Amino acid sequence: MICRGCGYSETEGAAFCQYCGTKFTASVTSSTVAATATSERTENFVKYDVMLTAFGLEKVKVIKAVRELTGLGLAEAKFLVEHAPATLKASATKEEAESMNIVLTNAGATVVVTEV
Repeated sequence: MICRGCGYSETEGAAFCQYCGTKFTASVTSSTVAATATSERTENFVKYDVMLTAFGLEKVKVIKAVRELTGLGLAEAKFLVEHAPATLKASATKEEAESMNIVLTNAGATVVVTEV
């Protein structure tokens, strides 16, 4: 059996995990728990690159959004937007990449999020 709490593999028939103390239930098979634990771990390690490909018709709004998201100054953000395509954030988490994509798209930019 595989523990839901820590992912430790325990012998069949054990009532509790010896590492974290999680109680095992008979209804959950070890293959189901292993698949869930593996998918959760891989999602945590997947990183994304957020790339600005075009600024569209609202250049000023996109520059403001880039400044807000990256913390760059006005000149640096303007240079980055005008010289698109440019990577705004490398190795971002899924949540960061999604939020950046939404903010930039709402500002009028074209954004590509790629898995690293």
